[in-house]
Amino acid sequence: MEVIFPRLKAAFDPNRKSDTKYGGAVVLKRMWDYLNCEGLLSSAGIQKRSGIPTNGLAFNYVLKPLMDARSIKRVNRRTRGDGLLKGLIPDHDQCTLNRFINGNYNWDLLNEFRILELQRRRRTRTLEDGLIVLDDVVIQKFGKRMENIAYVWSPVAKKTVLGYNPVVLLYTDEEKSYPLNFAFKTKENDKITLATQLIERLKELKVRAKCVVFDTWYFALKLITTLRDHGLFWVTKSKKNRIFVLNGAEMHAEEIIQSGIKETVAELLGYGPVKVVVAEINEKSRLLVTSDLEMKGRKVVKVYRDRFKIDNPFFRDGKQEMGLEDFHTRKFKALIAHTVMCFLSHTLVSLIKLFDRKLFDKTTGWIKENLFKVVAGVKAVREGIRVTFGKGLKFISALSHTIPS
Repeated sequence: MEVIFPRLKAAFDPNRKSDTKYGGAVVLKRMWDYLNCEGLLSSAGIQKRSGIPTNGLAFNYVLKPLMDARSIKRVNRRTRGDGLLKGLIPDHDQCTLNRFINGNYNWDLLNEFRILELQRRRRTRTLEDGLIVLDDVVIQKFGKRMENIAYVWSPVAKKTVLGYNPVVLLYTDEEKSYPLNFAFKTKENDKITLATQLIERLKELKVRAKCVVFDTWYFALKLITTLRDHGLFWVTKSKKNRIFVLNGAEMHAEEIIQSGIKETVAELLGYGPVKVVVAEINEKSRLLVTSDLEMKGRKVVKVYRDRFKIDNPFFRDGKQEMGLEDFHTRKFKALIAHTVMCFLSHTLVSLIKLFDRKLFDKTTGWIKENLFKVVAGVKAVREGIRVTFGKGLKFISALSHTIPS
């Protein structure tokens, strides 16, 4: 089966047909161009590196987790040895890609431009009834000389481990899900302050979603007051010893659970009226709290359960499939760059699911193995790039027509 990918340019010999192990790279390149990533890089001031356009270097780095190349050396070797990738990406050595990711660029600005570009497009923008999930993840490392590394509490290991602890905002709705912004906890800050700062940036980034959900740890007056000041609702779970005022009497959350009340409006000390809902979460009775007094109890439970989308699949895929932990640099700025690239890579995969609904329920691992790692023949033709796939890959043909120019 042959598919023509129009408007894709590559440095191929037109008289020679090449082979590739990564036939799905043409789909990623179409999505890369759809999101105007070259323009985003230019707007962020990320220009040529060692004479090589950063558009090619950035695209190469974004492909790194999809190629299961856990180091820059491996991604460079696999790119140079592949018939398709060496045509799509300008030739460069390992050192050039390493200097690019360690470059003194404004990587946070690039990430914000990605978010703004997503909001500019009707298909990819956030919706008012969408959901913003707030959480953090532990990235365990072992290099004690890595900049800003510290001992952080790991809920998985149930002990402190050496590593990094980024606070992350994820957007999700019924059709799509992609990461928004992030900030790393260091010795000079705390997670509540970081979360507050991320929330304060949402309006400037044109994010339309009106509800933020988070776990008990982030249930702090500083954060929920900031959310209210920015016109955002929130949903969370209360600790058992948190005090509410119900019918003029102070009651702990555990007492409300034991009282038999299913849902009601109570006063949160230091904040004001909130709605409390008793629900079964992980086979235990918990007290959920929201600032939206009109939200039905069932909706409160659904919204809170959607919070787990950031753990599974986003954080799980981030570590296992998208290379979030696969960095080997001592520089903190390079860690920021690596995270921005991982978020961009995850966004491209998420948009592929958006444009082909048959892939919506597929895992990132499935897409890597069945869409990206595809053996194919490649040849440059007048119309663009002609890719010859084996049987059973009709969904790649469908994607070639559904991704807008």
